[in-house]
Amino acid sequence: MLKPSVRKTSPAGLSSGTAKAWYQQTSTYQGEQDTFHRRHISTDFARQVMTMRCTTCHEGNDPREEAPGSSATDFGQQTLRKMVNPETVCLKCHGKMNHAVMGLPGPWEQSKAMFQNNCLLCHSNIRTSRHNVNYLNAKAIEELAAKPDGGDTCYGCHGGRAWYRTHYPYPRHAWPGMDPTVPDWAKGRPTESEVRFIAAAVTSGEKK
Repeated sequence: MLKPSVRKTSPAGLSSGTAKAWYQQTSTYQGEQDTFHRRHISTDFARQVMTMRCTTCHEGNDPREEAPGSSATDFGQQTLRKMVNPETVCLKCHGKMNHAVMGLPGPWEQSKAMFQNNCLLCHSNIRTSRHNVNYLNAKAIEELAAKPDGGDTCYGCHGGRAWYRTHYPYPRHAWPGMDPTVPDWAKGRPTESEVRFIAAAVTSGEKK
């Protein structure tokens, strides 16, 4: 699964060494084209900011029909005909940035110069409880975000690699000094990440 297996040439005859894939357009990606799973698990940047495992995305499914409710042993949570539920997994890092809720004057591509391409100008005091899940390396992300043009690291997973037109409703973890009044756009949002993403993080923290 993690062996380099990118075609040397596309079916149309284009060389992978000269043609640029969409993910190679982002400033945080370095190197030649690579496979889907390697880009999420074993490339240099993936190992630096993420700690993803197979079960981060793959929650299991009924191999008989890959459909919920199709057998007596089915727990009914999988998505029809999909090995991964994109609404609860992929959308986290491949959703559209909700710049209106953030109070930005426009999309980040148009606004980042105004904010010096530095998300921490605001987020050093707002929503400071973040990335504490077992599939991300929170310390490394914060260090990269604090560097010049650190906004490129943040934007990579908050709109820069958007596959979908929708936004992911991130949990609104409490932070020091947080206003107890919940804004309308945040009403109904969870205040903690899914248990399967925080349980292992808590356990590993206790062992250290």
